[in-house]
Amino acid sequence: MGVRLSKKYQLLYNDYGEIRAGSDPLAKDSIPSILGSVTDTKGNHLESVRLKLKGKNTRVSDAQGFFGFANLEEDTYSITATKVGYKKITLKIMLKTGEGKDVRIEMRKSE
Repeated sequence: MGVRLSKKYQLLYNDYGEIRAGSDPLAKDSIPSILGSVTDTKGNHLESVRLKLKGKNTRVSDAQGFFGFANLEEDTYSITATKVGYKKITLKIMLKTGEGKDVRIEMRKSE
């Protein structure tokens, strides 16, 4: 069972929380999920950013900077993004039942 969260990204998750190329979205039975992208301050996609969802799994952004967490429960989550040469950033995201969130993370270079 997959969930499409964003027309812009057109991505689906499989049951293991992995992102795969999208086709038709599931209209009504969406599972709470977080889908996002990571860029630098110039808008360049950042690959291999480590994203830790507090109390859950860790993901790594792909070549286009995309990442995702699927099959989540209604709750408030913290996502921490880290990459060598960049400042760590943490975001809080509140999910409700049947809701998906689109998250854009902008990382700044370390000084």
